[in-house]
Amino acid sequence: MSARRRTRTRGGPRYEGAGDLIRLAIALQGSSTGLGVAEIAARFRIGRRTAERRLAALADLFPRELEARKLEDGKRWRLRGGAATSLVRVEAAELAALDAASALIERDGLPDQLAALRRLGEKVRALGARGVAGARLDTDVEALLEGQGIAMRPGPRPRIPLDVVAVLREALLACREVSLDYRARIRARETRRVVRPYGFLFGGRHYLVAHDVGARALRMFSLADIRRAELRERWFERPADFDLRAHAARSFGVFQEEPREVVWRFAPGAADAVRDWVFHPTQKVEPAPDGSVVVRFRAGGLWEMAWHLFQWGGDVEVEAPAELRATLVEMLEAALAVHGRSARP
Repeated sequence: MSARRRTRTRGGPRYEGAGDLIRLAIALQGSSTGLGVAEIAARFRIGRRTAERRLAALADLFPRELEARKLEDGKRWRLRGGAATSLVRVEAAELAALDAASALIERDGLPDQLAALRRLGEKVRALGARGVAGARLDTDVEALLEGQGIAMRPGPRPRIPLDVVAVLREALLACREVSLDYRARIRARETRRVVRPYGFLFGGRHYLVAHDVGARALRMFSLADIRRAELRERWFERPADFDLRAHAARSFGVFQEEPREVVWRFAPGAADAVRDWVFHPTQKVEPAPDGSVVVRFRAGGLWEMAWHLFQWGGDVEVEAPAELRATLVEMLEAALAVHGRSARP
């Protein structure tokens, strides 16, 4: 009988591919709240009827372990116990992807997340290290990484003290105030701040988003510039209407300014490269009749926009706002004043 599909003799559910059922079983066991039919259909990119057939097939295979619960948002299914554990097989390609993610996190200077991801990798390897296939797992992973050319990119990155991140994470989860010894790059002097952490923003540089109690305002603190962090005994309540994603979307990078309408026009020769970039979550990319490309979005952070536009050279023109044009000209003139001079003997 075909392993791909079989039908029960008395009108029962048709069995889908064994691999499809195994993946669904693992997903249902790994979900604490269970999955609804629509979620299953979306996750596996199948139709609703196909999702229902696969659930019926799992109910036939695991009649005691598959439970259905009716919640406010509808009916959800979950596989109880360790029914699907014996079906789990870790593939070398999956571990290679995990190791590649670890390399990227290490490159970006996130040691706390790196340690957690490596612990996860050890646990996954422990699950996959059964049988003859498990004995070859690490060798296969190394071969895949080498074949894919995965390596850590050299270049500048901030040093983040682990003890500072640990304190901030605890404060974030417990909603406790923190006192910081902070050395801002611009003023180059150390100050003591009392803050209420709201979240982290990770990018080229990594930042703490927090309410500065003394300034009574939301501020961004570079993690690399926090010299010391100490938990305070005072708790706080995070504003119910604060949205970290929405806060981040107000700016091009991390500098929070009043959002402006931004319009950049890229030369025809850069059009293909522009389509591969996401400059901002709200961007609109419009092709022009002459082959150029216009990018529009709304955000603040003019200095960071100007820093980014340096890499496009003469392939981009700032149409709006006028302040960004002035900022870019100012930066170019400052660089030209230094590098435009004749070389000293």
